[in-house]
Amino acid sequence: MLYRNRTRPPGSLRDRLLAMAKLARQRAEACPEGPVRDSLLRKADQTERTAAIEQWIGSPGASPPE
Repeated sequence: MLYRNRTRPPGSLRDRLLAMAKLARQRAEACPEGPVRDSLLRKADQTERTAAIEQWIGSPGASPPE
């Protein structure tokens, strides 16, 4: 029987998402105005929102956002 080599990614999901957002923002700053920069900024916003939602879902006594 074959077994999968399962390893956990380093850090929490929130930390990894925030790192991805930071990297996307850094890349966007290096790009000139245009669709590539807009795409990178949109990706950064999405990953930051995802990190916030993940934190909200994982918190004890989660309540809907106001």
